[in-house]
Amino acid sequence: MDLEDKFAYFETQVNKQVQDVIDEQVNQYKATLQKDYNEYKQAIQREYDAKYDNAQKELRKEFNKHISQSQINQQRELYVQEEKLKKSLFTEFNASLQNYMQTPAYKDQLITMIQNVKRFADQTDEEFVVYINQTDAELLDFCRAETSANVQISDRDFIGGTRGVLKERQILIDYSFSTLLSHVEEEFTIKEVDD
Repeated sequence: MDLEDKFAYFETQVNKQVQDVIDEQVNQYKATLQKDYNEYKQAIQREYDAKYDNAQKELRKEFNKHISQSQINQQRELYVQEEKLKKSLFTEFNASLQNYMQTPAYKDQLITMIQNVKRFADQTDEEFVVYINQTDAELLDFCRAETSANVQISDRDFIGGTRGVLKERQILIDYSFSTLLSHVEEEFTIKEVDD
């Protein structure tokens, strides 16, 4: 083997070793880059997953808020409509009550109410006064004649009916229409009717 062949052989061997070292370094660099890329990719995926979860939670929260607000608005609107209907019904009821108070049946009812108070007071021989409403002033003499009771006109308006007061025990026997209406109005609810 001459010198030229030796140089060529040596050059080939050196180039081969250099190429092996370069290949090994490139492979290590590739592996490091691949590892860094995979870690970066996982970190980005975690970050986007967290953002996605947070966005979903926020959307759910916003959706629930809108639903709650919608339910509150619907309940408020329902309440307003119920109150309008209730007011309308009680306006009609009051008109019917005023018509009823012009009938002989109302006069009979007044007499019955006064007699009930009188019977209750007679059980204890207690002095009593029965008040009728100012709107029934024309019935004062009629009520006194029919019941022989101490019937007076009230200085407070209570629509109609009577209020009896037992003086000694300070008991109020309230047959007034205003009290009846307020009890009915407090307990009045509009219920859904099945078809």
